[in-house]
Amino acid sequence: MMSTPRKLALIALLLLSLSGCASATGDFGLLYTGVSVPGPVTDNEVGLKTGKSCVTHILFIPLSRSDKPPMATAAEDGEIVHIGTVNHSTMNVLGLFRRSCTVVTGE
Repeated sequence: MMSTPRKLALIALLLLSLSGCASATGDFGLLYTGVSVPGPVTDNEVGLKTGKSCVTHILFIPLSRSDKPPMATAAEDGEIVHIGTVNHSTMNVLGLFRRSCTVVTGE
C-alpha cells in the first residue's frame, strides 16, 4: 500500500505529464504533438507573397521575443500589406521543446 505523500506525488506527476498536450484542434500526444491549422482570414486574394514567423521554446522559455503579434511579424517578413490567409503550426516534444510558426500569404 502506498503512502499518501507518494500517491499525491504520483498524481501530480501524471497531471504534469498531461498538461500542455492539447491543441486548438483537439489533437494531442503525450510524447510528440504536431498540429497545423490552416484557414482564410479575409476576402483578400491569397497572393504570391509569403511571410513566416516562428518562436522556439525550451522548457517554456522563449528563445526570441517580439513586441508584435506573430501574424504581424510574418506579414513584415513577406512584405505583405493585404493578408489573404494565415496558417499556424505547432510542434511539441515532451513539453520540453516547442516550435510555433505562423505563415501568412497575400499581396
